[in-house]
Order: sequence, then C-alpha cells, then structure tokens
Amino acid sequence: DALRDVAEQNRARQERLRAEGISSERNLLEAELAYDEADAEYDAARSRLRVFGVGSGGGPDMALSSPIDGIVIERHATRGENVTPDDTLFVVADLSRVWVIGQVYEQHVSQITPGMTATLTLSAYPGHSWSGTVDFVGATLDESTRSLPVRVEVGNEDGRLRPGLFGALRLSTDPHDSRGVVVPSSALQEVEGRTVVFVPGDEPGAFLARPITPGREGMSQVEVLAGLAIGEPLVVEGAFVLKSELMRAELGHGHAH
Repeated sequence: DALRDVAEQNRARQERLRAEGISSERNLLEAELAYDEADAEYDAARSRLRVFGVGSGGGPDMALSSPIDGIVIERHATRGENVTPDDTLFVVADLSRVWVIGQVYEQHVSQITPGMTATLTLSAYPGHSWSGTVDFVGATLDESTRSLPVRVEVGNEDGRLRPGLFGALRLSTDPHDSRGVVVPSSALQEVEGRTVVFVPGDEPGAFLARPITPGREGMSQVEVLAGLAIGEPLVVEGAFVLKSELMRAELGHGHAH
C-alpha cells in the first residue's frame, strides 16, 4: 500500500511538471508505468489475503485455519516474529486414531502379517488396554537390534494415547483373530451369569460393567465377538476388584430395601 502511494504521488508530480513544461514525456510515462506496476502488486497482495480469509479493513491481524480437524501438537511461531510462506508455524494432528510403532524380534518375524490383531498396554495407564490392527510390517531388520518394525493403528477416541508414550504390544498369531477384538483374559469377569468387562464411565474414576460375548481363548487372551469396539479402553488389571465393589454395592442396595 505504501509503495503504491509513493508511485501515485510521483505520477501526480510528473503530470504537474509536464503540464508546466519542466519534465519530459518520458519521465511521465515512466512514472505512470511505475504506478501501474505498484497498483497491480497491491491488487495481487489483496487477492492473496482474501484467499486466507482477510478482507478489506481487516486490520493487521488474520486468522489461520487448519485444513484438517485436530489439535495443535507443535508451535514454532512466536508473537511479533516475521514469517515467510515457507515457515512452519504450527503442526496440527488428528489424534482420533493413532499409529503405534513396535519392534518384533527376528525369531517371530515369520508370524507377523498385516491385519493381525494387537493389544496395547501402557505404563502410563496401568490396568488398561487398547485393541488395534497391524497395518504395516517393515521390509528390513534393524541390524543393531535384530528386530522388524511394525505399525499398529489404534482408536483414540478418548484422547489418552499421546505421541511419545511407551508401552507394550501383544500380537495375536491366530489368523482367525484378525477381524475381532482380543483382550487379556484377566479383563473378563462373571457378573450375574453374564461375562462383562469394565470400561471407563463418564465421571473421572468411574467404571461401568459392559456385557460382552466371548469367543475363542488361548495364550491368556480372549476373543470378544460383540460388546467391545476395536481401540476401546478397558480395565485389564484390577477388574476383579471392580467386580467385588460392584457386587458389594448391589448387596448394600438389597439390604436397604
């Protein structure tokens, strides 16, 4: 805007000098050309701003909109910093589903295939597990660890799985488990003749007994045919304690009546 104003003032000055016979026709033409170029650049800049949602009279501030839904996981910009189109200001990620990277030792490589069911446990959340599916198996071994990288996709609807957390992956080698949910057998409890698992409730620290339909069992794991979605968190360690508390609460209500 400032460059265009200067060019406009110079053009007006050359027009006045030309009318007084002081300036040449060439100087006037050069001033008009400089103004036209500055005006074109000004219009182009306004068009670029409109692309980013900044209209006329919008002031020096502009809103940056992410092309995807998600949360900001990295911030590189600081207030007052000059930036260029090549600078990365923020990193936004959709964490509703996450990738978990694991390593499989050489002696087990032949048993690993995409589509296998995996169970994830994290030291940050003792007693909880998440189910996922292997969606990528590396092509080469790490020479230092003699292990093969695998990637597991896990649902993260509750947002507990955060980048950088460490845990353990248990992969099911039963090919029939590739379409189902597999959980540790310690998560299953019998309540009033029904098989249930305990899942987080709406309130912090609250848990609900969820009836499920168990399937095949082996190697301390149980297939869940219905009642639990892939990636849904549940209680693995301490499920029996929750069952005992539930039964004690029900007995207390019974005596009250």
